[in-house]
Amino acid sequence: MDLSNDVVDRTDERITDAALKESPCRLFPRGTVLVAMYGGFKQIGRTGVLAEESAVNQAISAIELDRAQADPMFVLHWLNGHVGLWRSYAASSRKIRTSPE
Repeated sequence: MDLSNDVVDRTDERITDAALKESPCRLFPRGTVLVAMYGGFKQIGRTGVLAEESAVNQAISAIELDRAQADPMFVLHWLNGHVGLWRSYAASSRKIRTSPE
């Protein structure tokens, strides 16, 4: 729900240091581009760019970019312009409703 197709600069959910140590979770750096890969038709394809180092859940694909090769905000805007493509990829692997909103 924190992905709003823009910069992710706050969230109500937190992960503890203990949970980071005891799970396969890891922190992604500031500027990581996020794409929701499942969670219902209205969630699939939503995007964000991390404003600070953060962990994500299993429903999110995190794209770490080489900043010398790609700007996170450019990638975010490109993804937002091609949300149908992301939804089709996610829908092809799950049984979800694929009609427009």
